[in-house]
Amino acid sequence: MKIRVLFLSLFLNITIYCIAQKIETINPEALYYKELKLTAQRTAPSEIKLPFSSIKIIDSRFDTSKIGFLPGINIIQDKRNVFRKIRFKGGIVKPLQEYYNDYYKNSFQQNGFELLIVMKRFWVSGVDNRKDKQIELTNSLEVATNLYFKWEYYLGKNNNYVPVKRVDTIIQVSDDLAQYIDEEFNERRLARFKFALKAMIELHDFEKKVEVFDKQPKKTMEEIDNYNAKRNDLVVLKDSILKKGIYLSFDEFINNSPSIKDYKEEKTRYNIFKSERYLTDAQGNLINNYWGYSDGEDFRYGKFGNDRIFRIGNTFQFFIQINAVATNNSTPVTTKDKIKVWFPYQIDMETGKIY
Repeated sequence: MKIRVLFLSLFLNITIYCIAQKIETINPEALYYKELKLTAQRTAPSEIKLPFSSIKIIDSRFDTSKIGFLPGINIIQDKRNVFRKIRFKGGIVKPLQEYYNDYYKNSFQQNGFELLIVMKRFWVSGVDNRKDKQIELTNSLEVATNLYFKWEYYLGKNNNYVPVKRVDTIIQVSDDLAQYIDEEFNERRLARFKFALKAMIELHDFEKKVEVFDKQPKKTMEEIDNYNAKRNDLVVLKDSILKKGIYLSFDEFINNSPSIKDYKEEKTRYNIFKSERYLTDAQGNLINNYWGYSDGEDFRYGKFGNDRIFRIGNTFQFFIQINAVATNNSTPVTTKDKIKVWFPYQIDMETGKIY
């Protein structure tokens, strides 16, 4: 009987360990999609006058499949259940473009001009990169909804476009997108999110560019497309594999050129489920300051529990295990505990930061 119990216990431990290993290497792309229904429940006030007759959007982001990751209402530790990929119902560009044109239909001037928006970054994240803080298990994450915008604006007419401005900003909103992600995406519930979208149009002066349009040097749509395509002209996106070695910086990563090629990956195991990787050089010295490393097959960003990366579009994404603050329901609401949660992240291929 004791032998059977011992065998069963060993079998369960091995099974759980194998499942844990399988979960550990999951691609964030395996997460389910949830869609925000973006519609204009009303039109802009008549006082808002826009010096063009329509808005067109081009998605030139490194990942055009989604606009971010959102946690579920109940935080649990399984990677497959905590977060969901998000996009608008119907995709990204089409719903956003339709929203703008519906909302501002009474604000447009029928003068033949078009506002062209090229999205280089449009992302919903719980990370504020302005703090420039390494994301790792030793840090606690303060969850908030941040909207990343890097948009380039052009005014166009008859396939000739004049650059107007470039906006690169982070806007924090208090709307709980996770709470309403399966419900109507309306003005009342998510007013701040929509306010941010409107601000990206209404806070800019396009009138002066219209007045001097004929005197400005112009670009064709083909020239704009070719210019946008150059941002994907990175060695790491062209090579089929990431070279084995330790990458000390993001610059080494995008050039697929690790500066330390001879290294060893060691692992300290605390128990059957918990372990920690560390790297040493050829002389056995511990290597601490690095951006990421590759064993010739898998690449891992950073350290302290960070997972292997997976390519998606023209960027890479992965999970990081960090401390999150959660309310303990068995104690007063003022009491909060730290729990370890797997958060999905994506690399900004312009800056090397993650969100």
